[in-house]
Amino acid sequence: VQVGLFVMIKLWPAERKLVKPKSVIGVGGEVTAIEVVDGSVQGKAEQIELAKASGKWVLASGGGYPVESKKVEDLLSKLKAAKAGAAVASREAYHRKLEVAAARFQRKVTLTSSKGKLTFFLGTSPALKKVHVRLDGKKDVYAAGPLSTWDVGASATSWVDTAYFKLERDKIASFTLQNGKGTISVTKEGTDWKLAAGEGKLSKTEVD
Repeated sequence: VQVGLFVMIKLWPAERKLVKPKSVIGVGGEVTAIEVVDGSVQGKAEQIELAKASGKWVLASGGGYPVESKKVEDLLSKLKAAKAGAAVASREAYHRKLEVAAARFQRKVTLTSSKGKLTFFLGTSPALKKVHVRLDGKKDVYAAGPLSTWDVGASATSWVDTAYFKLERDKIASFTLQNGKGTISVTKEGTDWKLAAGEGKLSKTEVD
């Protein structure tokens, strides 16, 4: 009996200790620049740099073109909120498989702040709104969330307002079209559109 108890105590698996989730990216100070490199497509890697100028975010790699500041602030909030428990891997052999290696990654992100620069890699996704994260120079890899690689776009279209021109259709009262064959003018009367006198029959479908 004593031998049996001894074997059970020694061989019975110990209870796993839960690790309290903690911030894994550690964004500190006011971030003034963000550099993103997309390494997910070989031979077609995209890279952009965002910078804060006069209190507004611009596309530094695109001639200072204005970006949607809310998208940048949302990203920074997600990076600060990203947490994880214990590391899922600590050996360099797993870095490539999880796509957080220096030579193979989904995203490479560098944040510049008043405290210096912080670089980290985002890799594969182990679950919805979770992504593998490794800080540059560290071996530990974490499954952090809520965060995904889609939150960190490396193309200008991910950050700028792509609508070239906006108008409120209900407020249009008239418009004029001109080409090589001449000019026509269309005016709204109530809910109907009317052509100027003598310009022919109006096609409602064309107006819509």
